[in-house]
Amino acid sequence: MNVPESPWLRAAVLGFVVVVVFPLAWCSVLWLVARVSGWGRLARSYESNRRFEGPCKRWQSAWFGWVAYNRLLTLTNTPRGLGITIFPLFSAAHPALLVPWKEVQLIEVRTHWGREYATYRLGDRSAVRFTVRAGIVESPSTSSNLLESD
Repeated sequence: MNVPESPWLRAAVLGFVVVVVFPLAWCSVLWLVARVSGWGRLARSYESNRRFEGPCKRWQSAWFGWVAYNRLLTLTNTPRGLGITIFPLFSAAHPALLVPWKEVQLIEVRTHWGREYATYRLGDRSAVRFTVRAGIVESPSTSSNLLESD
């Protein structure tokens, strides 16, 4: 059976793929990555819709569990906790996080390829391993006072 090919049909199919299929696939992959990495578990307890105030490090790389987020993160050391945001193009299923300092626990510091990396446990119940270059995550000196007064 021969179906006549129309340039309008090709354009309609291409438009459908670009407007509907690709965004759905993109969001599905990001949702899966958030689930596998543990970001989704952290978001249930520590999602934040506020803008973070404090010293921040942009374009940082980190690992959540076994998932690497290479040059996609902004890490902000706020008085209340560690703020984590991702580059907007990848923000589907990755809301901004604010993890209180009392729930950021250093597990180990190790050297890999001549660089020091620090691994933290984020959260109390959801406990996600978070690895970043050493020295990036630093609790401000005032954070211990704020936590004691809460």
